[in-house]
Amino acid sequence: MSEPSENDEALQRADFSIPNAIGKTLDVTVRYRRGLADQPVVLLLHGFKGFKDWGFFPYVAEEIARWGAISVAMNFSLNGISLGSDVFDRIGDFANNTISREIADAAEMVEAISSGMLDAHVPLSKMWNRRMYLLGHSRGGGIALLTNRNFNGRVHKTCVWNSVGRWGRYTERQENIWRDKGYFEISNQRTKQVLRMNLSYLEDIERNAERLDLLRAVAESPSDVLLIHAEQDLSVPIDAAEKLLAAARAHDAAAASPDGGGRKVELVRIPKSGHTFGAVHPFQGTTRSLSDALQATREFFAL
Repeated sequence: MSEPSENDEALQRADFSIPNAIGKTLDVTVRYRRGLADQPVVLLLHGFKGFKDWGFFPYVAEEIARWGAISVAMNFSLNGISLGSDVFDRIGDFANNTISREIADAAEMVEAISSGMLDAHVPLSKMWNRRMYLLGHSRGGGIALLTNRNFNGRVHKTCVWNSVGRWGRYTERQENIWRDKGYFEISNQRTKQVLRMNLSYLEDIERNAERLDLLRAVAESPSDVLLIHAEQDLSVPIDAAEKLLAAARAHDAAAASPDGGGRKVELVRIPKSGHTFGAVHPFQGTTRSLSDALQATREFFAL
């Protein structure tokens, strides 16, 4: 664990790891404004083949801290990338990862923040106003939607960037190969690595289909949700966001509650942009699309 150190004038940063329930660690970076009380927490959740230090995540986390919030960026415990690395050096962990494991990791982080566990590393309780917001990208968006529903009353707002709308995004042929081999291979273009996903991933999303249903999660959201999606996203086409929005509206209409019982679900479209809003790893600076996504997020969180 490192002591908080000055980062960009009044910004402070603390890097540390906490254990999770399966004997792995949740690697964390917390950023905040020095001397500022009454700050909300924004928990950042990375996507598939991602990590907390990928591309735009450190920049986004710093911007959130500059706005006057405590940004908490975490690595999922089985993301396959060790702290300080940007290649997959724990391929066994990556292969064993599941959606249920990532939901559990996010829940453990929410509990760690709420219980004061992080105070051993950063004076969070002295700054936090007890409001918690979630920001998830891609698969992390889906994890954020489910975490929001699971922590009714504990999560106050959820924003997702280019979020998946369903987990079963594989063809019947791919699933048959998966079952025959016991694993499914994918290529990671950035690192030029071929990675495996064990059959446990497929079995998890099939066995827990109802619990992991993202359309249901957004429809039953107890708090406000902002869907931000790039119109030219090829990895997760914008119809995923449109279906999430439609599910929320259909639920509200069926319940004769046009305002969702007090909560709102809205969609912001980012034109002429793709899955990472034009950002790359290593980070080469912000883009117009990323700035637009950030501005919409800031307005939604009222920071």
